[in-house]
Amino acid sequence: MRLNGSVEVTTEEIRCKSCGDLNTSLSCHHATTEEIATAILLLEQRWRRPKKPLQHLLATMDSLNHNGTYSISLLQDGTIACTCLSFLFNRGLLEKALPTDATAAVCKHICTYLERPSNIPDRENNPLKFPSAWQKAFLGQLGVTPHPRLSAEQAYFVIEGLLSKQGVSYLELEDLVKHQGSFSVLPIYPFGIEFEGFNIEADRLAEALRQAGLPAEVQGYNHQTQSIFKIVQDASIQGANPFELVTPKLFGAEGFQKISTLCEVVHRLGGRVNRSCGLHVHIDAWNFELSDIKRLVKVIRKIEEPVLFYLLPASRRNSRYCRALTDALVNQVGRMRSLNSLSQIQDRYFSFNLNAWTRYRTFEFRNHSGTFSNMKVISWVVFLLMLMDSVKRGLTADDIEPTWPGVSKAIGLTDGTSLINRSHGYLTGRNDHWRNNRVPTEESE
Repeated sequence: MRLNGSVEVTTEEIRCKSCGDLNTSLSCHHATTEEIATAILLLEQRWRRPKKPLQHLLATMDSLNHNGTYSISLLQDGTIACTCLSFLFNRGLLEKALPTDATAAVCKHICTYLERPSNIPDRENNPLKFPSAWQKAFLGQLGVTPHPRLSAEQAYFVIEGLLSKQGVSYLELEDLVKHQGSFSVLPIYPFGIEFEGFNIEADRLAEALRQAGLPAEVQGYNHQTQSIFKIVQDASIQGANPFELVTPKLFGAEGFQKISTLCEVVHRLGGRVNRSCGLHVHIDAWNFELSDIKRLVKVIRKIEEPVLFYLLPASRRNSRYCRALTDALVNQVGRMRSLNSLSQIQDRYFSFNLNAWTRYRTFEFRNHSGTFSNMKVISWVVFLLMLMDSVKRGLTADDIEPTWPGVSKAIGLTDGTSLINRSHGYLTGRNDHWRNNRVPTEESE
C-alpha cells in the first residue's frame, strides 16, 4: 500500500523510494510521524483478514428512489449495518445510541427501521472495537473515510459490500494493496441503459427476462424511472418487432451481471441490431456541480473526434441522433451561471446529452452503437464511469493527451482491478479495430 508519493508498505517492509528500506530506522523526511506509525501497524498485522462477524437479518427495505432493496442486519458487536450506498461509502451517516446499548454509525434506513417496534437480541456488554489500520487502509483504497463511530465489524461489512460491487475477490484486492500500492477502483455511480433492437415480440421478451430473474414489463412509451426492466416501442428502430429495453438503476459489478443475463436472453431469443439501433447510457450526476460539468464538456469535446470516434463504428460518429459536441455548445455551457441554466439546452441529440440532467439528474451518453454483446456494453460503461469520476476529482482537458493511451492513463484505466483491466484491454482492441478502417457489418457494430 502506498502511504504517500514516496513511502509504501508491503508484507515485508516499509520502503521510501528516496531513502530505501525504513524497517530499521523507522524515520524518513518523506513521511509524517503519523504515516510511519500507520505503516508499523500495517506491517505488524501482516494483512490478516479478521474473522467474519455473524449477522442477523433484521429487515429488508425497498428504496424510494428505485435504488433496489436494502438489507438491514444486526452484527455480533451490537451494531447495525445496511447495504445501501450511503452506509457502504459512509456518506451522511449519523451517530446513534442503539437498543443494544452500542453507540454507532447509522444511515437513514437504519433510523427508519429503529422507529418501528422491533425485537433486537441482546448482546454482551463489551466495548466496541473500531477499524484496525488494516481495515482503514482497505477502506481508503476503496474511497471511503470511516465515520468516527463505525465499528470494526461494520467496517468488515462495508468492505465486503464494496468488494461485491467492484467485482473483485478479497484476495485480489489484498494482492493489489500489498504489491501495487496505488490502483484504480470502479466508481460506483448508479447507471441505466437503453438497449435498442428488433426481431423479438415484446411480450415474449418480457416473459423470458422474468424467467431469468429480471423483473420486466411491456409498457407504453414513457420516461419514468422505475425498479423494473421496461420494454417500450421506438419508432426510429427499423426491422420487424422493434423494441427498446430500458434497465432500472444498476450498480457496479452486480449491475454488470444483470446486463450479462439480459444479453444472454436476447441472444437466445434471436434479437438483432442494425444501424438504426443505438445504446444509450445514463449515469447519475447527483454530486456534479456546474464547475464539474463545464470541465466534463471540455474534456469530451477534446477527446471525442480523435479518441471516442475510434471506439465506435463509423455509423455512430456524428450521426443525426448523436451529434458530436461543438465549440458553440461548449461555450454556451461555459457562460452558464447556475445548474438551472442547463434547462436552456433543449436539443437532446448530442452524443453527450446534457438535457437529461434537467429531467433525471443524469448525463446521457448516446454515441454507442446498438449491441447485445455484454463485453461491449460493460467495457463502455466502465470507461464512462472512470471518465466521469476522474473529471469530478479535478481532471481537466489540459491534463489529457488526446490519444487512446493518453486518455486511458489519465482516467485510470491502465492500472486498476481485474474488471477495469479487462475493459481496458477490450476497448484497446476496439480502438485498434476501427483505426484500421475496417468496414463493419450490421452485426459487428
